[in-house]
Amino acid sequence: MRGMLLETGLSPLSRTVPSPKFKAEEMTVIQFRDPRTWLLRGLVAALIVAGCLAVFVPFAPGFPTTDYDDGWAFGLNAAVEKGMTFGQDIVFTFGPYASIYTKQYHPATDSRMLWSSALLALAFATGLIVLARDRYKLSALLIVPFLGLLGGVGDPLFLCLPLVFLLIVCKIAMPATDPAALVLTTAVRCSLALLTIALSLLPLIKGTFGAGSVAVLALASTLLMVRGHKALAVGGTLIFVFCLALFWMIANQPMTQLPAFFAEQESIVSGYSDAMSIRGPLREPLLYLIACCLLLLLHFRLFRTARLAGATLAIGLCALLFTAFKAGFVRHDEQP
Repeated sequence: MRGMLLETGLSPLSRTVPSPKFKAEEMTVIQFRDPRTWLLRGLVAALIVAGCLAVFVPFAPGFPTTDYDDGWAFGLNAAVEKGMTFGQDIVFTFGPYASIYTKQYHPATDSRMLWSSALLALAFATGLIVLARDRYKLSALLIVPFLGLLGGVGDPLFLCLPLVFLLIVCKIAMPATDPAALVLTTAVRCSLALLTIALSLLPLIKGTFGAGSVAVLALASTLLMVRGHKALAVGGTLIFVFCLALFWMIANQPMTQLPAFFAEQESIVSGYSDAMSIRGPLREPLLYLIACCLLLLLHFRLFRTARLAGATLAIGLCALLFTAFKAGFVRHDEQP
């Protein structure tokens, strides 16, 4: 045996001593199987889910007051109680799930408000966990306290959902050699499915959320088709359409009126800027533009290196930021 090793140019020592690379891989496997690591990761994931539930779910909902914003919120809850058809009996930009946005208590909408907002929270939490790059997911946990600052500000909180969805899709579509790329595992597929279901619910909360949801879904599906994930793109589109119709029927709305619900909003949306425009402090839109620039700079490397995925993310991000700008600064007062 020793002679054979010498003929091949290998010493007995090279056969018995593992290489440094082998040691590093062996240590990684040992750390990966360490139950303390799994326990800590599970604890952090549970804290992320609990934090998102605390932000999204109105466990202590408000009650109607004399404020004019509370007036239309109560009117929408009363419309649900009386079985009115949205898009026919009542025409407004908000839909039968508006209580998730208003967080106003009504016996007819309370249970629906709780389970549907919990669905949004779970979808968002799983998206954060998937996007977190560190081993213990601590970076995702650090985002949750900042979400609490948006608890009383409706639109930005809901616009975070399509952003997280688009980020996951773009990272899936990145080249496998890129360190920021996501591997399409079962956990990532489940997260995408939950986020797609959440996106289908957003238009029934507020009709104008539908523009952002559909735009992001179209961008994501196109990107996945181009990158060869055709089944994922088609499946996501089908889930969105099916769940949109399902949520509409769960709200006891006739399926034939779903197109009318969106069509009748055109007159309201087109005249909203002229009718509701209110001036506010100039420093606030300036601070918003600075925040947008920082967000774009944060993803600059991805825009530059990921090419198609980066371009898709840039387009989607600009669309969502423009939607948030209109929601916050057309009626520039203290509205949610």
